[in-house]
Amino acid sequence: MSAPIRTYRIAAIPGDGIGIEVVAAAPEVGTAYFKESGLYLPKDFPKTLKGYDAILFGAVGAAGKPTGKPTKAPSCDPPTFLTTFLSDVPDHESLWGLLLKIRAEFPGVTWDRELVDAMTIRMVQKPASIDTVVGTNLHIDILSDLAAALAGSIGIASSANLDPTRAYPSMFEPVHGSAFDITRKGIANPIGAIWAAADMLAWLGEGESANSIMEAISTACDRKMLTADMGGTLNTVQATEEICKALF
Repeated sequence: MSAPIRTYRIAAIPGDGIGIEVVAAAPEVGTAYFKESGLYLPKDFPKTLKGYDAILFGAVGAAGKPTGKPTKAPSCDPPTFLTTFLSDVPDHESLWGLLLKIRAEFPGVTWDRELVDAMTIRMVQKPASIDTVVGTNLHIDILSDLAAALAGSIGIASSANLDPTRAYPSMFEPVHGSAFDITRKGIANPIGAIWAAADMLAWLGEGESANSIMEAISTACDRKMLTADMGGTLNTVQATEEICKALF
């Protein structure tokens, strides 16, 4: 007897710029809503979103408007952790102090410490020496973009904003931002958003489905079915279709 099919409620929020192009929905969220109401989100959005299992987010932000990015958190469990900090900013020492307290609980994990400016050099020169980097939102927001570029394109990276208590839905998004310079050109790389969807499924316990999506992404990349930022010739829709072909 096969297991019953589970269904989930997913809040798809495309936001601004290429977020609308990589997330197939268009609720009233983002700069367009801000211009009308003075708010990026409705006042009751926490209550509204609490009824969902997860959030698939595109991007928000536009020139001349206040912006903010959520903290990005890794979703893997590798054997080496690096912490980044600026030596002249005392508040960052609290993160290192916390890691010192909990490191005894993970004897198989190697810990290291790196100045954030030196970290940029290490990432470029010795990327294979790094598994996971832990730091404050400001540092990791910058370093994660560098990591995505080193991997091939900022358009392929996903991020997760997790609520470990699961009291509220966790949010998954590509890291590329709204990218208004390429909006409506049809050239945005959809992989970051699709990868975010795979991460979302893994978080919801649908590991097999998540793996299938990742395999489809890999297949499309192996076939060079890519957008221009990765040396290909496909537009956003065509690249998405190639991943779907590999999936189905």
